[in-house]
Amino acid sequence: PTTFEAKEGGVIRIVENGTDKVLLGHQVSAGDIWRACFTKDAPVKDWVKLAVARCRANNFPNNDKPCKAIFWLDPARAHDAILMEKVQRYLPEFDTAGLDLEVMSPVQAMRVTCQRAKEGLNTITVTGNVLRDYLTDLFPILELGTSAKMLSIVPMLAGGGMYETGAGGSAPKHVQQMQKEGHLRWDSLGEYLALACSIADLASDTKNEKAAVLASTLDKAVGTFLVANKNPSRKVKEIDNRGSHYWLARFWAEELAKQEQHAGLREVFTAAAKELAESEEQVLQDLIACQGKPVDIGGYYRLDKEKADAAMNPSQKLNEIIAKLDAGKSGATSKKASKITYTYTDEAPMLATHAFYPIIKSFCHHAGVPVELKDISVAGRVIANFPEYLTEEQRMNDILSELGQKAQRGEANIIKLPNVSASIPQLKECIKELQSQGYKLPDFPEEPKDDKEKEIKSRYAKVLGSAVNPVLREGNSDRRAAVPVKEYAFRYPHSMGKWEAESKTHVCCMADGDFYSHEKSVSIEKACEARIEHVAADGSVKVLKEKVPLQAGEVLDATFMNCRALCEFFEEQIQDAKSRGVLFSLHLKATMMKVSDPIMFGHCVKVYFKDVFAKYADTFAKLGVDANNGLGDVYKKIAALPEAEKSAIEADIMATYEKRGEMAMVDSDRGITNLHVPSDIIIDNSMPTAIR
Repeated sequence: PTTFEAKEGGVIRIVENGTDKVLLGHQVSAGDIWRACFTKDAPVKDWVKLAVARCRANNFPNNDKPCKAIFWLDPARAHDAILMEKVQRYLPEFDTAGLDLEVMSPVQAMRVTCQRAKEGLNTITVTGNVLRDYLTDLFPILELGTSAKMLSIVPMLAGGGMYETGAGGSAPKHVQQMQKEGHLRWDSLGEYLALACSIADLASDTKNEKAAVLASTLDKAVGTFLVANKNPSRKVKEIDNRGSHYWLARFWAEELAKQEQHAGLREVFTAAAKELAESEEQVLQDLIACQGKPVDIGGYYRLDKEKADAAMNPSQKLNEIIAKLDAGKSGATSKKASKITYTYTDEAPMLATHAFYPIIKSFCHHAGVPVELKDISVAGRVIANFPEYLTEEQRMNDILSELGQKAQRGEANIIKLPNVSASIPQLKECIKELQSQGYKLPDFPEEPKDDKEKEIKSRYAKVLGSAVNPVLREGNSDRRAAVPVKEYAFRYPHSMGKWEAESKTHVCCMADGDFYSHEKSVSIEKACEARIEHVAADGSVKVLKEKVPLQAGEVLDATFMNCRALCEFFEEQIQDAKSRGVLFSLHLKATMMKVSDPIMFGHCVKVYFKDVFAKYADTFAKLGVDANNGLGDVYKKIAALPEAEKSAIEADIMATYEKRGEMAMVDSDRGITNLHVPSDIIIDNSMPTAIR
């Protein structure tokens, strides 16, 4: 880890091993959150290259008009100042003739980008991870109502690619509705878009003409799908995710039946398209009739395959058509063998895979494109980390590491679906479920008592937070709306509501004392090794991390959050929200910033419910209540208390809302507040949704 909560005051610094030269350092107080990050030079250069390539490609609608690429860099940030110098150094190495490329501050860039969007001009926003995640949720949610319609392609530094199926998380509420009512409203459009790009790139790399036809017809089918509005409905007894897959398969087969590039594919899919069309009434009846009642899928984090397959494929007629396609004579695999890796992840995307994967396999089969399914779910990763606790039949390979190695070798063609970035409460739920299914896993030790428990906690830590993307994203992410989505948006524009000047809704952030205001950055001149250490007021030194390898040209950043200032800020905003009569809500990203943001979340829980935490301090200490896990942890821990004592605490919690003001809800029907679980509110998705 390179994020630390200071146990006492002093200086946290990064020191070069051997020379003892201090590279960066900060004076911190007890409780402050200090963190460092590292940006290697090669990915920065690749980032500049990708910006130039995308600006030149400009293959969007309205591409007769000029495209502009804007680097969103803030000269007031130490990190961005170094990146600005690198951008100017690397741009001349690429062909920028005739291109419009400019560096702007984020505020200026946002204004220019919005104005260009109003004028129908194409703009490439060149940003780092945080702004990228925010923008690729902001504009689609505002314009299209969902971020699932975004396409994300990661051209790997070593070659190959990863195709991400849209932002917006893995939709736990959708799974809950499926279990309760037999209706899955998950939108798989992201999967369709990613699959088209994946097949197209494979076709180009392997010179597979059939695969090229498969990709181009899928693109057209997606356009037809959007215009026909075959997205899943939110309501029971209407088309859901399974119905969308039927329509996608049918439109794809119809496009393959119409194409003139390959007679063999035309013959196979003419028959399939006819059968799918003639079976429409029966198939849709099957897909609707199964809804409206509870469904047993055998679990939440680890499904029972047989039960999930049955639940997600209720139409025998559709199953027969797809099985017949899959059993047909396959197309010859190209000499340069390559396969598509489709990931099995979590929650709603995991369920959707049980219905869509058979369709993918059956279509790709006829173009000689092998497709494999790889389990990188939270449950799968937990199982892979504890082989010695399990039977031979229960054990799983560390598939995430295997795919990471594949990405580094330039062999990857990975379709990566949204996965759970597990918080501690989610991890503990997953472990409990697996234990109930017969997996004899160790409990998660929140406070390890010995070396064995420390080692167990260390292994579980590999599963926490955004553990998947850093392993697989061996390149810069190219995110955009696919051409069919843009054409749909042009045809059916979404009218925005007017923002009234009297609206009390507002966003507040810290003016000082936060990570932004304390950031320090340095570019490493020559390769070296460093350490991170804490120097106490009495001069004693504790090494926090012994070895940090640094490459020449690498950008080293460090900063800290003053938690006293943070708590004062929370108190001010809670009081301000109450005085204005608006809902209080906190927006962080505890999934990706898995050390710092849960701590900040915990501070907010303790500030908002300060009277409760003060009154029951001894009780909470005995129960092991951890505010970083949210208000939900309080409710779970007090459940073991005598009824009278538990009821008194619950009453004081409810009374707090009267005293402190109303809070935004995640699920008002179930009483789940904004402060129940740190992973429930993810800023890049929650803010655009609130604005919309």
